[in-house]
Amino acid sequence: MQDVREGHYPTDMKGFLHVIADARQSLESVINDRSNHELTELRDNGGWSVKDHLYHMAVWERGIRYLLQGKPRHEGLELTEQQFHELDADGMNAIIFEKNRDRSLDDVLRVFHAEHQAMVEYLSSISWEDLNRPYSDYASNDPELNISQPVLFWVFGNTAGHFDMHQEWIEEILRQGNV
Repeated sequence: MQDVREGHYPTDMKGFLHVIADARQSLESVINDRSNHELTELRDNGGWSVKDHLYHMAVWERGIRYLLQGKPRHEGLELTEQQFHELDADGMNAIIFEKNRDRSLDDVLRVFHAEHQAMVEYLSSISWEDLNRPYSDYASNDPELNISQPVLFWVFGNTAGHFDMHQEWIEEILRQGNV
């Protein structure tokens, strides 16, 4: 199966869903069977726990699904429209983190799994051609986003690509427990 993470690019929805499933399985293998302490008390240099990383990924995955579904992306990200348009990714992430840092681990895991399931189900209901339409087709109500690249890039970046990136950071956090 083609895997963008190995320099190969999927050419159909089946291949793309495989890439997402593979990245998700890898991430899940790192967090499964971890203690509450490991997931909530160990922190990275920015003060984020594994739980915070998981919620962050769920929110960004929801945000891109909202975009695909014709809903305001900022609502999926739990941001105001103004915050979404005025802040860079770091600023948005800081707000998402601050608003949700006190969520329980059970709640975060529920959202983390539910949002991913919703994304996979939604992607399974659309076509490969839909994902190759320009981002601007999905953000047509936003004149500032005249982006002609396929929305596929954003979907990848908020699913498999995001999982891979955060997995490295999560593994680093978890290594603290082995010291």
